[in-house]
Amino acid sequence: MKEKMIIGHLTDLHLNGSGSRHQKLATALEKAKQLKVNHLVLTGDLSANGKAEHFAELGWALRDWKDSSVTIVPGNHDGGRAFDQALEGPSLGRFRKTSKEPVDLGSLKIFPVDTRFHARALVFRALGRIGETNLPIPEIISSATEKTTIVACHHGPQSHPLGFFDGLVGRDKLNALLGRLTNLRVLCGHDHRVLDLGRIHVAASVAHHGDPLRLYEVGARSFRPTYQSSVEGNYFSLGAIHIPRD
Repeated sequence: MKEKMIIGHLTDLHLNGSGSRHQKLATALEKAKQLKVNHLVLTGDLSANGKAEHFAELGWALRDWKDSSVTIVPGNHDGGRAFDQALEGPSLGRFRKTSKEPVDLGSLKIFPVDTRFHARALVFRALGRIGETNLPIPEIISSATEKTTIVACHHGPQSHPLGFFDGLVGRDKLNALLGRLTNLRVLCGHDHRVLDLGRIHVAASVAHHGDPLRLYEVGARSFRPTYQSSVEGNYFSLGAIHIPRD
């Protein structure tokens, strides 16, 4: 494996069958290819409403990516059984191993974490949840003492004013790891903005931002954001974000 790798980060695709959203994703994926991304991380809300056909659409969009070069985690919009069935079937099945198990890339390790809160009430349907079963704490600690370690999840552990309604339940567990392990990073979405909060890195929504791709140059003991839009985006934006021309 290479000593340093380029990790690409996209999130909040909200695919809904529309041509415009599919084109936004296709444009972002093409840019990732042009910028020589070694491994791509998609951090949830892949679909607008968890329909099987939208995961099939994602599989088609990723047709030129190698099986071992993509990690996909679900978000709160990906509830129900369709995402899990897609990872076991023809739509996304070839990415199952890199999306359900730790990914060892030599100079770094990626832990995909599913933060869906299946038992949440309807009024709290945007909540995420983290616990012992989906956060392999001993394995993360072991890895992060030797190399850069990434937790890829939809809901980040940061706090915000609406966290009671749409935040991450159990975020203290992940924040405790961040406090203990200097080699640990979190890549997440859900916020629809480009943010760097300590070692928590959030990407903007593919569906709502003109330039959602983030890149990080990662080595065994290094992590450096190398590409992101200068426009942060809007929290839970409902429309496209204007990107001024140079």
